[in-house]
Amino acid sequence: AELLEEDPGTLVGSNLAELLAEPTMQAAERALARFQDRRYWNGVLKIRVRKTGTVRYFDLVLQAILRDGRVVGVSAMARDVTHLRETEARFTELFETLQEGIFVRGSDGRLTDVNPAMVRMLGYDTKEELLEIPWQQLLTGEAPVTEGEVRLRRKNGGTVICLATITPLYDSVGKIVRYQGTLVDVTRRREVEDRLHQEQEFARQLIASFPDIITVLDRDGRYKFVSPRFAEVTGAKLEDLVGKPRSEE
Repeated sequence: AELLEEDPGTLVGSNLAELLAEPTMQAAERALARFQDRRYWNGVLKIRVRKTGTVRYFDLVLQAILRDGRVVGVSAMARDVTHLRETEARFTELFETLQEGIFVRGSDGRLTDVNPAMVRMLGYDTKEELLEIPWQQLLTGEAPVTEGEVRLRRKNGGTVICLATITPLYDSVGKIVRYQGTLVDVTRRREVEDRLHQEQEFARQLIASFPDIITVLDRDGRYKFVSPRFAEVTGAKLEDLVGKPRSEE
């Protein structure tokens, strides 16, 4: 009565088709023959109130009322699961739209679910195609137990470097039933870091080959850099000079 915004007394004898816009009578009639045969049904049903347009989801159990072996009515017991359904919908939307890769794999090493970002990350055409590949077959090295860097093999044979966070999920007796993980693609970052390291190493070797003394001081007069030639002349160790005030030399 609260859902329909009607007085309880006026509902007795009313036709549900006049009260509910969904499910339709056509849908109910299509399911009627199967229900009369099985005399039982349970599942989640979407309800739309005709008067207000309100939508609710119910975990519904229908039992046949029998008389002389014939179905003469239906008893229904319903539990409002609208909030749970909305929560699941929000989670699904988040799962599908995140740019980070997300995966779920069983304790047997088989992937059971992945989001679209992970499918794109590894270059596969469909989610179903990726789910056919065992987790170990995707790895090009060791995977972290909980978090760390992992290298995964793309469909085209290339490699993607990811920061992974993996969480085991346990059953009631403490046995691992599955793993959930997130993957952040850091391939581009690693490439930039490697290039910078190579450039810095080249500059270091170039400066080390100069016969001149080269020093760099900060605003407070502390050594930020000294060339190997300076260390040779002063007899000091390079690591002892950096950060030390010039006045102490």
